[in-house]
Amino acid sequence: MEFISKFFTFWILDKKLRKWARARIKTLLYGWKIFRDAKSIGKNFYCGGFSLVNKNTIIGDNVAFQGLKMNGDGNVKFGNFIQNVLS
Repeated sequence: MEFISKFFTFWILDKKLRKWARARIKTLLYGWKIFRDAKSIGKNFYCGGFSLVNKNTIIGDNVAFQGLKMNGDGNVKFGNFIQNVLS
C-alpha cells in the first residue's frame, strides 16, 4: 500500500500536501480491503490503519478501526459504536 500511495503522489511538490494525500490514499485502500473481505458492513464505517478481517465478519454502524488483525474462520460480530484505538 505504501508503493501505491507513493506512486500516485510523487508529482506533488509541496511536502505537507504530499504527506496528507498519501495518508488519505492509504485510508481509502485500508477501508476498501475491509469492504472486500467482510460479510456485511453497516453505515459510517472508517478504517484508519492496516486491518485484516475474515469472511465471516459482520460490522455494525459507526465503527472505526485503527488497526486490527483477526485469524481463523469463526463468526465475528461487531456491534454499533465501536472504536478501536491504538495506545
